[in-house]
Amino acid sequence: MREENDSLLIHSALWYSHKAFFFCEDSFMKTIYIKEILLMSSKTNSSQNVQKLVQAAMLAALSLILMVVVRFPIFAAAPFLEYDMADVPVLIASLILGPGYGLAVLLVTCAIQAFTVSASAGIWGFIMHFISSGALVLVSSLIFKKKPDAKGLVLGLLAGAIVMVLLMIPLNILITPIYTGAPRAAVIGMLVPIIIPFNAIKAVINTVVTGIVYFPLTKALKSLKLI
Repeated sequence: MREENDSLLIHSALWYSHKAFFFCEDSFMKTIYIKEILLMSSKTNSSQNVQKLVQAAMLAALSLILMVVVRFPIFAAAPFLEYDMADVPVLIASLILGPGYGLAVLLVTCAIQAFTVSASAGIWGFIMHFISSGALVLVSSLIFKKKPDAKGLVLGLLAGAIVMVLLMIPLNILITPIYTGAPRAAVIGMLVPIIIPFNAIKAVINTVVTGIVYFPLTKALKSLKLI
């Protein structure tokens, strides 16, 4: 019976992964997505780990969908800076499943984003996204892991948002001129009026949404015995 349940959960994980393919036409990125899911599944040694795999696959699929559906520039002067809500499911994955699973979900999202909706930024966009959102995920989830209550959630998300915004300052100075072709002096001139406010707005929206939905979501999942 346990083996049958594990098999069902694995098939469910792959089914949710398949649903995200509608938003990714690049066959190479689909291959990367499947490899990430199979890599996680190869590490499962119990029904609990298989259940985490299913949850990670669902949240990765949701992250990819939000990446496409909720996406728009905030400042007309910098159209290459686009807000998206993809970090919300990534944060939820890290808070529910742990930092490792959160980073795995983030890796899938960043890889597909870099070669689809953010193809102009390419590998540089991937690096910036993974480092900045990775810092947000790690700081938030590690603090919440030590203090798993409402106060710990608020403190973790706040600290993660601050670290993310601060980290994006040197990343933009170093990397943005490479993929945009803009002079580094021009990028530095955009820090205070555009880049820092953009990253602050993005971090605030995503952490606030995560903070609002986290406890009701986990309560619902527990009632359904999904976590």
